[in-house]
Amino acid sequence: MNLVFKQLRFFLRIRIMSRTCFVLLLSMFTFGQDLHAKRNQLSSSNLYTELDSIYAQAVLLKISNADSALLLLSSISRRSVFLDDDNRFEFQVRILTEIGNVYRTKGAYLEAIDYYEQGLQFSTIHNLEFRKAKLFNALGGLYQEIEDLDKALKYCAMSLQIFQTQFPQEKQDLCMLYANVGNLLVMVNKNIPAEKNLLKALELNKELQNDYLSTLIYSGLGIVKMRLEDFNAALFYFNTGLEATKKTENNDTRLALVANISSTYIQLKKFKQAEELLLPAYEDALEKKHSYLVKEILALLVMLYAESGQYEKAYTFQKKYLDLKSELFTQELNQRIAGIDNKLKSTERQKKILELNQINQAKSFEIRKNQYVILLISILMGSALLILWFFFQRTKHKNIAKIYQMEKQLFRLQMKPHFIFNVLSSIGGYMNQNNSREASTYLAKFARLIRNVLEQSNQELIALSKELELLKYYLDLQQMRFPDKFDYTINTDEIIETETLYIPPMLLQPIVENAIEHGFAMLEHKGMLNIVFNQTDDLLLIEIQDNGVGLMQTSKNNNNADFSNIKTESVSTKLIIDHLKYYKLKLRKDFSVTFENISEKDKHATGTIVKLTLPLINKSK
Repeated sequence: MNLVFKQLRFFLRIRIMSRTCFVLLLSMFTFGQDLHAKRNQLSSSNLYTELDSIYAQAVLLKISNADSALLLLSSISRRSVFLDDDNRFEFQVRILTEIGNVYRTKGAYLEAIDYYEQGLQFSTIHNLEFRKAKLFNALGGLYQEIEDLDKALKYCAMSLQIFQTQFPQEKQDLCMLYANVGNLLVMVNKNIPAEKNLLKALELNKELQNDYLSTLIYSGLGIVKMRLEDFNAALFYFNTGLEATKKTENNDTRLALVANISSTYIQLKKFKQAEELLLPAYEDALEKKHSYLVKEILALLVMLYAESGQYEKAYTFQKKYLDLKSELFTQELNQRIAGIDNKLKSTERQKKILELNQINQAKSFEIRKNQYVILLISILMGSALLILWFFFQRTKHKNIAKIYQMEKQLFRLQMKPHFIFNVLSSIGGYMNQNNSREASTYLAKFARLIRNVLEQSNQELIALSKELELLKYYLDLQQMRFPDKFDYTINTDEIIETETLYIPPMLLQPIVENAIEHGFAMLEHKGMLNIVFNQTDDLLLIEIQDNGVGLMQTSKNNNNADFSNIKTESVSTKLIIDHLKYYKLKLRKDFSVTFENISEKDKHATGTIVKLTLPLINKSK
C-alpha cells in the first residue's frame, strides 16, 4: 500500500505546481531609480500596477531561478510601504506568502514556514480572513511534503473551516480543500471521514467539471474502497479517474492510476490483467525517467510475481526495487557530494595535465636544439610513461571509487535527512519555548556531530576517542528527540588507550540507530542501551546490548571469518559487514560481527546483542 501514499503525495504536489506557468524568462527589470522620487511621481493606482507587473515576473521565475525571484519579491516588499490605501495590507500578505512559496520550492522549509507565519500574523492583525485561509492551506501542503501529516491535516482543516463559514461562494477552493483533507485522512488511515470529504468534493466538482480535481478525488475514493476491501468499487473509481487523465494529458497521473488499478487486480488475484498493465507502465516510466513511479511499479511487480508463485521474476524485480530505493533515498546528498568531488577532481586533473604539457613542451624545445633522433626517442618514452601513468591512475581510481561508495553509504546512514530535520525542529521547539540554554546546548552538540561525521567520512581509521565522542553527541540528540524513551551507558575498559587505539570510522552509529529507531519504537517501558569496550590480548571487543523488541531474523553460529552465514534484511547491517570485509582484506587482520536475540537464551527477556571483534590498531605501529 506504500504506492497509495506516494501517489497521494504526488497529487498534492501537482496541485501546487499547477498554479505556476512554465514560460520563458521575462526581460530583467532595472532597479536604479530613486524610490523617493518615484513616490512623488506615481499615484497609488499606478504603483499597484507596476508592483503587480514585477510580482508576475517573480512568480514566473520561481521555478527556474528562485534566487532572482526572491530579489524581485524583496524589492516589492520594500516599495509596498509607499502604498497609501487599505489594500496595501492584503498586498503585503500576498508578498510574504509568495516569498514563502519560493523558499518552499527551493526546499528551504524552515524559511518558508517563517514567512508563512509572518503572513498569518499580519492577516490576523488586519482581519484578512481570505489570506489567512490561503496561508493555512499553504502550510498544510508544506507539512505534507515533509511528511508531518498531523500538522498538514490540522492546517488544511483550518483553511477548510474558514472557506465553509465565510467564503462558501469560492467553490473551486472549497472543492480543492475537501479533496486535500480527504486524501490526507486517507494517508492517516481514517477512511470513513476521508470518504465523506471526498464525496463532498465530488459533488462540488460536478458543477466545476475540473479534470485535475476529478483525478485527485476519484483516486482518493479508489484508495478508500481498497482499504475497505470493496475492490469492484475501487476499480470503478480508479478507471473513472484514468479517463479524466486523458483530458489533462498528464502522463505521471495516468501511470499512478494504472499502478493503483494493477494493485487492485492483484488483490482480486487477477494476475494476468495486472501484469498486462504493469509491464508497459514500467517501460513507460523508465523511458520518461520518472524514478519514483518506477520504484512503486517495481514494488507492485514484486508483489504480483510473489503472489502468483513466479519467484524468479519476483527476485529479479526485488533486486531492481532495492537498488532504486537506495538510490532515491540518497539522491540529493549524492548529487551534492558528487558535484563537489567532480569539481575538485576536474580541477586537479586539469592542473596535472597542464603541468605535464608544460614539462613536455620545455623538454621538446631543448631536445629540438640538439638532434631529431633524441626528440623522437623522448616523445616515445614520454608517451609510454603517460600511458602507463593513466593506466595506473585509472586502476587506482576504480579501487578508490569502491571505497568511496561504501563510505558514502555509511555516511548517508548517519546523516539521514529525516533525522536532521527532526533535530532542527526539536531545537526550534526549545527556542519557541524561550529555553535558549537547552537550545544552545543541543545546537552545539548537533554542530559537533555534523563536524565529526564529515571528518570521519574521508578518513580510513579514526581514534576510538573520536568514535566515543560522536556516539555521545548522537545519543544525546536522540534523547532530546525522544524524551524519557531510553537511557544509555558507555563503559570503557581502563586499560584501553582511546587516543592511540584506532578503529574503522562510521561503524557503531548505524547499530545504535537500529536499536533506538526500531528496537525501542514499540516499547511500552523505558529502553536501555549498554555499550561496552573491552581489550583482551590483541583484540578490541565491543558489545552493544539493548532491551528492545529483538531481531526479526537471528544469526546462529555465524562464521565470522567470512561473514557468509549472517542473515540480515537491514541495509545498514549489510554495509557494516561489507566494511569489515574490506578492512579484513586490506589489513590482513581478523574482523568479525555477530547478532544475537536475547530471547533465545532467556524467554522472559527481549533485546539484541551485537558483538564486534576488532584487531588492536595502534597509531604508533
